[in-house]
Amino acid sequence: RPAAVPVPRARVPGEPVPLSPMQQRLWFLERLQPGTSAYHLHWLLRLRGPLDLRALQAAIDAVVARHEVLRTVFAERAGVPGQIIAAALRIPVEVLDAGDPAALAARPFDLATGPLVRAVLLGDGPQDHRLLIVIHHLVADGWSFAVLAREIAAAYNAARRGSTPSLPPLPLQYADYALWQQDEIRDGRIGQQLAYWRG
Repeated sequence: RPAAVPVPRARVPGEPVPLSPMQQRLWFLERLQPGTSAYHLHWLLRLRGPLDLRALQAAIDAVVARHEVLRTVFAERAGVPGQIIAAALRIPVEVLDAGDPAALAARPFDLATGPLVRAVLLGDGPQDHRLLIVIHHLVADGWSFAVLAREIAAAYNAARRGSTPSLPPLPLQYADYALWQQDEIRDGRIGQQLAYWRG
């Protein structure tokens, strides 16, 4: 059996945060082709019925406040990329009467200045809207969508009632996981795990 793998730890406040191996690959690919939309994830949600724009903005704000990775940018220090996490960040919902979702999803992100999340509301009528969420793959993956959609819906419904969403606390953030992965690589434990599976 492979040796027990230490669990990720919550990082010390102010501790530098490296990129995870997956983020390193994507950051490098983005540097090779700046402004590419190849690594943009986007979801288009159909919203039917009366829409409370104030509650939608509050929901986006709540989810961004909850997940540090959505407030993260990637900047170089002495030639090494690192994660920079903003203490707070507002992602304004951009409201458009019309627009091509594909073109809107392709608009470039600046990895060093961010934000790496966009929310665009397209109005198709008073009772019919489409919400386009665009996120750079550096801060989300395909699995993230179910989590984000569920949490945005919970926060939206709570905001409409004038309350806060009842979402479970997050004991760890993605930056904690990135630190854990780098610790595993540095301490050689990844090699032990690979040796076990190769055997």
